[in-house]
Amino acid sequence: MAPTKLPLLVVFGATGSQGRSVITALQTSNNAAYRLRGLTSNQSSDAAKELSKSGVEVVEVDIGSEASIYRAVEGAEVVFANTVFPPDIFASHGAAAAEEAESKTALRIARAVAQIKTLKHLVWSTLPDAKKKTAGKLHIPHFQSKVAAVEFIRSQPELIKKTTMLSVGMYGSNLKNPGYVPVYDASIKRYVVKLPLRADVSFSSIGDERKNIGVIVCAILRSGEKTYDKWVVGEAHKTTMNKDVDALDKVVKEQLGIDKRVIFVETSLKDYEVVSGIFVTEKGPMFQYYELQDDAFVDFGQDGKTLYPHELGVTHAELATVEDCLRSFDWQQILQGQRQ
Repeated sequence: MAPTKLPLLVVFGATGSQGRSVITALQTSNNAAYRLRGLTSNQSSDAAKELSKSGVEVVEVDIGSEASIYRAVEGAEVVFANTVFPPDIFASHGAAAAEEAESKTALRIARAVAQIKTLKHLVWSTLPDAKKKTAGKLHIPHFQSKVAAVEFIRSQPELIKKTTMLSVGMYGSNLKNPGYVPVYDASIKRYVVKLPLRADVSFSSIGDERKNIGVIVCAILRSGEKTYDKWVVGEAHKTTMNKDVDALDKVVKEQLGIDKRVIFVETSLKDYEVVSGIFVTEKGPMFQYYELQDDAFVDFGQDGKTLYPHELGVTHAELATVEDCLRSFDWQQILQGQRQ
């Protein structure tokens, strides 16, 4: 008798942070329940070739074409989808253009997935409608770019009843990225993280996104119907900028042998623009939003439909912290480029 063909699980953005995390978790969880297909915009990239070597079916997809997307997902029983606020468009044309581009991409993916006759579970990575949650006070481009697709999915009765929305908290790796990375201040001989955010404001952190997103998605898939038409907050723990910067200072001490060299300083939006440039248009309102919302990663109207990882059986021991994440980077190299 021929072996039973395993159900197909398709992962969008397979070489990116979220998609790669999902694939890695599925491959390392001793879970042979699925055939894995990873979608990428460049099948010839080194990352795509590595995925292929690991046993993943790698398929190139044109996310500008709904027909191409549908061909890539046809026959899937499970889909993990996420979209990216395109950095190239953001850098060249600004936040509004990047928001529009991501919104259109997400809608194309959602419409294509809605046509899959074999679909049993869609895990849709997104972010809350911050504009609605703040009664129109704040517009965060990389949050609002995801809203139209969520509204479309919710408008499709047959699709929403087998969809889990996943809202991933702040990445643990952010402190090495533009808009966050510490800059050396020679006047006080310290590396300073300057953000327009109070040091004690609490928000959701995914911890090490490279590991934890996949762990949480695996828990969603195991939980099945419990997560249908639900909103899952992708967090490893709550944190503050004080805690994250203290973790970075600890790691810098371990790697460079210097103590109390990284500090956090709250700054104004105007001064943040000097440090971050164009990132102020995207991240500035996000930090304001964190200060206004205790539940910043819960969507409007989802209070009674929200789940957290521990409710899906995920333990703290399974998740990597922000400190774990920061420890994996070479801070001597990162900080060398940040001296004023």
